[in-house]
Amino acid sequence: MIGFLRALLALLIFSINVSAQKNELYIDTNNGSCNKTITLQDNGTYSYKIRCQEHSNTSIGTWVQIRDTIRFTQIDTKDFKIIRIDPTTRENTKMVCVKVFDQSGQNITAKISVKQYIPRKGNYYLKLDSTRTERTDFRRDSGIIIIEPFDILPSGTLGMAIDSFTNFEITVNVPNDFVYNIGSDWIDIGNFDLLKKNGELVSVMTYPSDGNRKPFRLKYRRHRK
Repeated sequence: MIGFLRALLALLIFSINVSAQKNELYIDTNNGSCNKTITLQDNGTYSYKIRCQEHSNTSIGTWVQIRDTIRFTQIDTKDFKIIRIDPTTRENTKMVCVKVFDQSGQNITAKISVKQYIPRKGNYYLKLDSTRTERTDFRRDSGIIIIEPFDILPSGTLGMAIDSFTNFEITVNVPNDFVYNIGSDWIDIGNFDLLKKNGELVSVMTYPSDGNRKPFRLKYRRHRK
């Protein structure tokens, strides 16, 4: 939590230096075997993605621009409580009901997959009801409610045992951009800085030569529609 709060504090302190802009997509130009992209969201968050054929990895966090340098602070998934699960009621029913809300209290159940994990048996997905505001499934022995986008993060247990409860309200404690931009695997790239100049993001450090290639800097060129 401390690391994430520091990132948010830095964002507030230096907000005067952040250029007013729409979301910006930058694409790796180093001709590697995998496609790498960085998306700067206008709310001060970012997503870093690596796609290699059918597999993808993602890192998310906050960014702030200080003069010509953009400072990226990766979200600390070990300390920050990504989701909050509140069991609300116990009823005499064989069903379990789950509702999912974003930070602002908006119901986003229809946009999120929720599953009931049963040890040694597997996952059972909750079905969206006709109102598109809740998901339901039969209550199963030893069931654990899990929000699927976050089960890839190295954050310990991101679920809650059903026990005797039948209704749950889940609040996602990160911006929606984080929720909808999580890939198939989490990649821990840590905090880093890039220089912003001439429509590119360029690594601060120079990397040693690789084979026939001379020493180089990583470059991400802005994609313009």
